[in-house]
Formats: sequence, structure tokens, C-alpha cells
Amino acid sequence: MQQYFVDTPLCLDTPLLMNEKQCHHIIHVMRMRQNECIRVADDSGTIMIAHIQIKGKEVWANPFETLPAAAPAGEVTLIMGLIKGDRWELVLQKAAELGATRIVPISTRYSVVKVTKEKMDKKMQRWQSIATEASEQCERSTICKVEEPITFDELNDYKSDLNIIAYERADVRSLHISRLLKQHPFRSVSVLIGCEGGFAIEEVKQAEACGFSCVSLGPLILRAETAAMAALSNISYELEARDLK
Repeated sequence: MQQYFVDTPLCLDTPLLMNEKQCHHIIHVMRMRQNECIRVADDSGTIMIAHIQIKGKEVWANPFETLPAAAPAGEVTLIMGLIKGDRWELVLQKAAELGATRIVPISTRYSVVKVTKEKMDKKMQRWQSIATEASEQCERSTICKVEEPITFDELNDYKSDLNIIAYERADVRSLHISRLLKQHPFRSVSVLIGCEGGFAIEEVKQAEACGFSCVSLGPLILRAETAAMAALSNISYELEARDLK
């Protein structure tokens, strides 16, 4: 069943007008008919099933049943060096699917991608749109948020209970991410991933001084986008395993 996030707080039996993009998607992409059902979520954790009514170019959703929405196992912040084009958009999509609460781009010494102030608004709209659509596709109850790019000097503002930096030179055995996650109780975690060229040693030291612990993702050197998915998969597994105990 197709899910859409809406800006209006949900209330049973209170019709709401879908936005223009959603109306187009329902009518022309999904080719839905009168009274078909969709899922609607308002980003507060509330999810409902709604019948649709199509009136010309407008689509109205009438919520009639509240669905149970599992609370997230924890808050996960992905702080990642900007990488090129399609691969960055892939990270946005997969991070949302793997449960990231927010994604924070960070400028690093080896970052090739630079976003100018003139293009920032347009970039942010596109990035958030990708994360929102991925959140809908995997039926999350809340939207994965994308923040504006930061620098290492702002790293302290995005710390969590547990803070880790994936560093390719970290010891594979003693500093493997799975070992660290099991050793430390946490309900929120921030994970720092580098761009294509990784981190400069001074950036690693700055992150450590800020309270980030170096971890390894294994014996192989991963591409930046693969490293992000590997780290988030490990975190998601550990959080869900704890909830099942």
C-alpha cells in the first residue's frame, strides 16, 4: 500500500487535501481509483489508512483506521563527507531505509564536491525530497531529515550518546564497529563517514578530541557509500537486537 507524508496532523474521519505532487502521483503514476486505500503519516509517529476521493486534479484522503507504529529503536545520525552525484543520492535513499534519523553532510579536507550558497536551497530541496520518498517507500512513521552541510568545527553540535568515526586505519580486531556497539549502552548514536578520499589524520584527531571513537568496518577498504551502508546496517542490527531481548 502506497504511503504519503502529509503536513496536516492526522485525525480519524477528517478529510485532508493531498499536495499537488502527491495528487499527480496518485492519479497519473499510481493510476488509483475512487475509494482505493493509501497510508498517510504526519511525521509525528501516527500512521493511518485512508480512502481517497478524486475530484478533478485534487485528491482527498479520509483516514478511517489508525495503524500501530513501532517506535524507533534509537536515534541515528549519519554525518558524512559529501560525495559525487548519484552516489550521494544513493546514500540519502539507503540511509533513510536503514533507519537514520538525520543525515548531516560535512565538508572535509578531501571533499571534491562543493555546494555554493547560491545552489544550497535547490540542493537541500532535492536531498530532502529523496530522503522523504525513501521514508515513504519503506513505510517509516517519521521522515529522515537532511541537514545543511557543516564543518568539523560544528561537529560537537551533532553528538549523541555514542559517537564513532569509521577510519580505514583502525585496528580490525580490537576496534571493529560491532564490538564497540555491543560494549556501550546507547539510545542515540552519531557515525562519521568520510568522502571518497577518506579523512585527513588531523580530522581524525579533531573528531577524537570531540569525543568520537575510531572504529573499523572490516579488513577491506570500502567505497564511501558502501561504508555508510555497512555502518548503518551494523547499528540497525544492534538496536533491533536489543529491543528483541
